[in-house]
Formats: sequence, C-alpha cells, structure tokens
Amino acid sequence: AIGQGDGPIPGGWPRAALGAAAGLAMNRGSRAGHYHTLLLPLALLEMERGGMALLGAHDLLALCLTCAGACAAQLACPGPRASAVSDSRLAARGLRTNLLCGDYVEACFPFLERSRVLDGAVYA
Repeated sequence: AIGQGDGPIPGGWPRAALGAAAGLAMNRGSRAGHYHTLLLPLALLEMERGGMALLGAHDLLALCLTCAGACAAQLACPGPRASAVSDSRLAARGLRTNLLCGDYVEACFPFLERSRVLDGAVYA
C-alpha cells in the first residue's frame, strides 16, 4: 500500500517526480560548480535545525551514491588506456570514500568526461 506521503503535493506534481527533478538539478549543479557555493551551504543551514535534512539526503542519493556507482563501473570495465592503473586507483578510492563517508564526488568526473555511456547512466 502506498503511504500518506506518496501522493501528489499541492499543484498536482507527484512527489517522486519532484524528487527526481531535484536530484537531476543537484547532479547538474554539482558539475557546473554550484555545489560549494549554493547546495552545500543550503544543506548545512537545513541540518543546523537538528531534524531530518532533505538536501542532505539528496546530496547522498544524487551525488555520492551515483559517483560510487560510476567508480564501480570504472573498476568493472576499465578500458584500454595507458592510465588504467591510476584510473583504477582513483575509482577504488572514490568508491570506498563515497560508500563509507559520502564526500568525494569529484572522483568520478574524469570517468564521466571520457565516457558518454557512463555519463548518461549517471543521469538515468
């Protein structure tokens, strides 16, 4: 059964659609350089109240876990590059740090820039 919080919000938009749009905006904003100037301060202000933090949850889901997935994909299919050893080290560190601490989303950016397939999968 669907819980009370799963219905549409005022205005007719389903909560899942707004959550997905917020996740996409956060992911794109991170790549455009807006994370440290806009998203992180807003998340910290929200967390300062001491309750549950929606922006912190979006940060974890839209950035940290997608980056961990991109790093895991890089480890699973490294590709024939001269920098395969350094790529695997970066991917392993990014995977470990994002799963344990959730604080190294920049680790996946080189992999996303080189692979359109991986880049598209991060947004899917």
